[in-house]
Amino acid sequence: MEEDFRFIEKLRNDEIITIEDEVYPRWKALRKNYDDRLSKVVFMRFVFSPAYRDPVTFITHMFLYGSFFHLLSSMIFLWLVGCMLEIGRGKLGFCSIYIIGGLLSVIVF
Repeated sequence: MEEDFRFIEKLRNDEIITIEDEVYPRWKALRKNYDDRLSKVVFMRFVFSPAYRDPVTFITHMFLYGSFFHLLSSMIFLWLVGCMLEIGRGKLGFCSIYIIGGLLSVIVF
């Protein structure tokens, strides 16, 4: 549900749970509590999510990892492939490929 941008937008604009609903005050308080807690989670502030579009996350998502194994496997792949790319394209070329690849992953997502 959190990845459905249209649903979240309607939910925030009170189009799904309306002011006329008897559960609205309780839901609004719970939603505020949920949003407050979510904003304190470091991972959620920097990960890209279509429902919470923040331009900063277009870049920051490239440096987040889901687990130690994910980080380790990424570093091994970056070491093996990155060395060859850096030799072939240079430091600026490698950095450009890395950043452009990360931005393209957000667009495709």
